[in-house]
Amino acid sequence: MQIEIKKISPDEAEEKIDINIKTWYTTYKGILPIEVIDKCQAKTKERIEKEKEAIKEKNNIYGMYVDNKLVGYASYGAARDEKYKGSGEIISCYILEEYQHHHLGRKVVIKILDDLIEEGYQTMITRCLVGNPSNRFHASIGGKIVGQGTINLQGDEFAENIYYHKDLKKSLKLNQVKEKSIIKEEENRLVYLLDEEEIGEVEYKIIGDKTVDIYHTYVDPDYQGLQIASILMTELFKKLQKENLKVIASCSYANHWLKKHPEYRNN
Repeated sequence: MQIEIKKISPDEAEEKIDINIKTWYTTYKGILPIEVIDKCQAKTKERIEKEKEAIKEKNNIYGMYVDNKLVGYASYGAARDEKYKGSGEIISCYILEEYQHHHLGRKVVIKILDDLIEEGYQTMITRCLVGNPSNRFHASIGGKIVGQGTINLQGDEFAENIYYHKDLKKSLKLNQVKEKSIIKEEENRLVYLLDEEEIGEVEYKIIGDKTVDIYHTYVDPDYQGLQIASILMTELFKKLQKENLKVIASCSYANHWLKKHPEYRNN
């Protein structure tokens, strides 16, 4: 699978609209009334021409290509909400259902963050309809939910979650680390690798029948604050759940993490 992220051209306006229409029906069905989707996603010659002009004028849309086929896109610019004046915004991000879960979203976010930083932005927002499964993605790229806003669609108001990035350079580094990293499992240890270098670890030991103690967590100081320890902890607890093992946490970080994630208690 050959993946490429690049700016789309005006000639691809109709393909972009087709992606928009398909993803609205697969993503928003059950979240928005079907009549609202139908009205918002009418495909007309006028819409195609307006899209061509917008692509040409703004040059703010990255396409996601798989084997030279456009399968998704994302747009960005200045934040549209006056409350966040001076911030950037990822305005849209749509990927065809069959091409989701291939890290295309994170790849395009890295491109957009790089551009926004180059344009002088230090902060950014993203918005996501309440109930949309993509809220998990908005959080995973480093956004912190700060409240809700509304979007007007065909005269009706719908709630959106607002995610805020207070440091774009940190968000860029976070996504670069997540994009290039792998988690390696060793005996009683999980290791976070970036370009084959160990930048984080969590260690545990068997202390009885079906019980383990998580006793050590470490993240390289250069990469602290990027959720690496939390990612390691999540992977470890998933593993321990599959093996039906109970956990105690003598490591202070593991104990604190467990209190924040009660769904992993008593596994």
